[in-house]
Amino acid sequence: MKYLVITVVLVLSACGSSGPKYKYEKNLEQSELDVFMQGKPVAYRPFFEIYLRQGARNSVLNEMRIGLLAFNNADYDLAAWLFDRAIVKIETVYANNKTAKKARSKFTKEEVKDFKGDAYERAMVYFYRGLIYLQNNDYENARASMLGGLLQDSWAEDQEYEQDFASHYFVAAWASQCNGNDSQADDYYKQALKYKPKLIRPAKNENLLIVATSGVSPMKRSKGKYNEQLYFDVNSDLSTYKMASPKLMVQRKSVSFAQSDNLHWQATTRGGRTIDIINEGKAVFKTNANKTGDAFLQSGSGLMNAGRYSNNRDVANVGAAFALIGMISKGLSRASKPTADIRYWDDLPSLVYLATATKTQFKKNPIVFEFIDKVNKSVTDVTAEFQQKLNTSLENDNTCDVVFISNKDKVLAYRHINP
Repeated sequence: MKYLVITVVLVLSACGSSGPKYKYEKNLEQSELDVFMQGKPVAYRPFFEIYLRQGARNSVLNEMRIGLLAFNNADYDLAAWLFDRAIVKIETVYANNKTAKKARSKFTKEEVKDFKGDAYERAMVYFYRGLIYLQNNDYENARASMLGGLLQDSWAEDQEYEQDFASHYFVAAWASQCNGNDSQADDYYKQALKYKPKLIRPAKNENLLIVATSGVSPMKRSKGKYNEQLYFDVNSDLSTYKMASPKLMVQRKSVSFAQSDNLHWQATTRGGRTIDIINEGKAVFKTNANKTGDAFLQSGSGLMNAGRYSNNRDVANVGAAFALIGMISKGLSRASKPTADIRYWDDLPSLVYLATATKTQFKKNPIVFEFIDKVNKSVTDVTAEFQQKLNTSLENDNTCDVVFISNKDKVLAYRHINP
């Protein structure tokens, strides 16, 4: 008598290769490194070495990190090149098509996926790219970039949420205003003030936009049975470190800033709704699939034994089929990797402030620019840096200009977290 036989073979192998020093990084030949470094600024080459070692898995993360570092150091061409590369890869995944959905499959371990960032991170790539367009008087692309960021803000995995980045709406309105499209500007200003009523719509004669940022980026952490729960550590000391507001005085008169976005809030909400954890569904699937597999294996084993003792081939084969279903279910459980991806864009600020003024205000008038941190009772004077930016950015005409200032250090660790 023949019975259906199921054989499971596990093959384990090990190799003695030392491999790269860091997980998910590859060794590089010096010739490969030399070719890649051609044309790269010397100061950024250590970052680009990490960029090359980490490959596609972290390419967008490294483009975000190095791009913002370059932006904060006024290397705008390099920043634009990096942000453009990141945007191309982001739009490959976060689009409404089958290929994009496949890339978001639950049967891939989160930390092994190519990083594309959370909604707030993707939105900020477009924000900084739009500011560079704005600086180059490319108002159409500046507006389009801000709207692209709003679209990314609405996508989180396979769900859609409200587009509530006030900064993006305000800058899109400013770009439209500078481009002479008052009707379009009016629509975007209304949207910006809907989300942040304290924002101040610029007067007709104001032709300078000042963007000030401060604070530390949202930090991702994991918890849960499988480390499957992604959460944002908003209670750590770093979350309040340098949460400062800008104070600009021109000839002893204050230029009014309004907070346009809080990235900690953006990271921990979806359409204004607070979320505690992300990625829990994959853990539930994994647990349920494993339990289902156990149940089928137990039933199958019982039926096969009963069929063998009663000499009933049909009962034995049904038992074998049940056992097969059980193994498939447990295999799916093992294949589902719910570990949360805790990589994050670590040189982002936490707070974005906006103000508008007239360029003539700053001509030959004394200025004082400080970041006031009421939490740490500290004051950071950035007057000299801001004055230098005014000297290099303002044109002697009535056209629109933009100036960026941050209280963040202009340095960055070469290597980000690499779980």
